[in-house]
Amino acid sequence: MSWPKRFGPPVDLPGGGTLTTLREAAAYIEALPEAEQKHPAVQAAIHVLLQAADHDGPMIFACMGVLRMLSRHAPPAPRPAKRRR
Repeated sequence: MSWPKRFGPPVDLPGGGTLTTLREAAAYIEALPEAEQKHPAVQAAIHVLLQAADHDGPMIFACMGVLRMLSRHAPPAPRPAKRRR
């Protein structure tokens, strides 16, 4: 297991602070309420963290999973208006 593996650049948390290792990201998820842990974005983050730690999976996927998990409550970005011809 490679839970001490570090993210390239640390992952910034919305309320301040950072996650620098897979272990810190796992601890962050474990501290979430149980209902939040069942959110699909959190489940996906758990999956890619486990892949990175247990199976030497790509750290970039783990980072992307954590970033997507952290943005799960953010409103969607507005789409550009379609141009009329």
